[in-house]
Amino acid sequence: MPESRTQVFAAIIEMLRWFAGHQIRNVAVIAGNITTASPISDLNPLFLSAGCHLTLVSKSSGSRTVKMDHNFFLSYRKTVIKPDEVLLNILIPFTKPDEFFYGYKQAHRREDDIAIVNAGIRVLFEEGTNVIKEAAFSYGGMAPITVIAVNTAKAIVGRKWEDSLVQDVCTLLEKDLPLSPDAPGGTVEYRRTLTTSFFYKFYLTVQLKIQQKEGKRKIPSSFKSATSIFHGNASKGSQVFDEVGTGQLEDDSVGRPLVHVSAAKQSTGEAVYCDDMPMITGELYLALVTSTEAHAKIINIDPSEALSMSGVVTYLGHGDIPRVGSNQTGAVVCDEEIFASEEVHCQGQVIGAIVADSQAHAQRAAKQVQVKYEKLPPIITIEDAIEAKSYIPPIRKVVKGNIDQAFAVSDHTIQGEMRVGGQEHFYLETHVTVAIPKGEDGEMEIFCSSQGPSKAQTQVAAVLGVPVNRILIRVKRMGGGFGGKETRFSVLLLPVAIAAFKLNKPVRCMLDRDEDMVITGGRHPFLGKYKFCLYAGWFCKQWKDTGC
Repeated sequence: MPESRTQVFAAIIEMLRWFAGHQIRNVAVIAGNITTASPISDLNPLFLSAGCHLTLVSKSSGSRTVKMDHNFFLSYRKTVIKPDEVLLNILIPFTKPDEFFYGYKQAHRREDDIAIVNAGIRVLFEEGTNVIKEAAFSYGGMAPITVIAVNTAKAIVGRKWEDSLVQDVCTLLEKDLPLSPDAPGGTVEYRRTLTTSFFYKFYLTVQLKIQQKEGKRKIPSSFKSATSIFHGNASKGSQVFDEVGTGQLEDDSVGRPLVHVSAAKQSTGEAVYCDDMPMITGELYLALVTSTEAHAKIINIDPSEALSMSGVVTYLGHGDIPRVGSNQTGAVVCDEEIFASEEVHCQGQVIGAIVADSQAHAQRAAKQVQVKYEKLPPIITIEDAIEAKSYIPPIRKVVKGNIDQAFAVSDHTIQGEMRVGGQEHFYLETHVTVAIPKGEDGEMEIFCSSQGPSKAQTQVAAVLGVPVNRILIRVKRMGGGFGGKETRFSVLLLPVAIAAFKLNKPVRCMLDRDEDMVITGGRHPFLGKYKFCLYAGWFCKQWKDTGC
């Protein structure tokens, strides 16, 4: 097929080179990119300028065809697609011989980064001329939605594609794409400049194509660099190290540039992580049921609707802990419930779990478990905790000398406060556990992503009420931890172990990113208040928000 017919497809393929990373592209779909309606979507500006058509289907109203135009995106993250409609397909039109189409994107870095501004620009000429018949300018990053510069496109119809057009289009685009000084995302002037820069690149590219077709010089050769598509060379690196002495033993690794034992596997994607393990025959999937309240009494838990759904095997709660086991656990002090029984102390606290034949069935059913609460006053901030005297004992002090006397005799003091915010550990691999019961004497083999396999072993044994030597914990590698998997693995590990023990079947669960961030917590925020007296002494009081 001639190049003139496939310009939209070529623009999409080129944009996909800079679209997220390989892992995201391997699991993402175009329909999701359209329906999530991100205002900085890399593909939606191309679809709008091309005038693509979508086929939407719903059970109640059948199918309909919708054109992606200036009416498609209604507001931030909202489109004309109805809640009960499914996007069946997208029709991408071919371009015509006198038509030109290109896409553009500017980000902080070329690969695997979201756009600051992106664009899809199209122009169609009257046959055999440079008179504009149609045009389309679509931009992302300039509004809460992907926008089309409708007035600009209308104003240039009938104009010739020549240098006098450039300044007029830039002026029209500035009016069509207003951006207030306090617009979210900042860099307002830069984003405005990008809209006109993209058009100028498009203008030069089209002029160059016309020049190549007609053999007439349209643009200076020094301008051609603005029309080329950037393709970087493969990156290179080197490592400099000192050679070890000739007398050093071969098995002495000190000073030698040794390759990490898993480096080749990890860099090629061959390294097997916990959830990469193939499913075992009869394996079930677990999904956690968590609190939607920050602090509340549990009045009633009704899993009946969830249990009636397809693929669901059972619901687990605090009543399903083995009789000889315990619902209490903890990294240092056993003051935490595996399944909340009477009261929840934070949003995301585990109340129960649904076990089903697949991840989709388990997660869908877990959302249908009905929990009735009686709300209690929550403690949200460190100041709230100080006021309520909500402390975890013991309160630790380090005292040397008489600080009050030091302040009394000092002529100068400095006082203030400082804060350190909390942090999410944000490991690439979320918490994951696969528990495989061995069928006799409570023996169980567990694969998990944990920084504390010994603690995991003792906690599982205590919960199930079996000797520690019956539990085998395997941790081959982790996809990051940073301390976030040192103790909090128990939030997922123990429910999965209980499910496998009760059902005598292999059970697996890997948390989605949003689940992991809500359930597991993170690094603690701090508040500190200090007072110094010159040459005499200092006083510092520090509070740590350790959560619930």
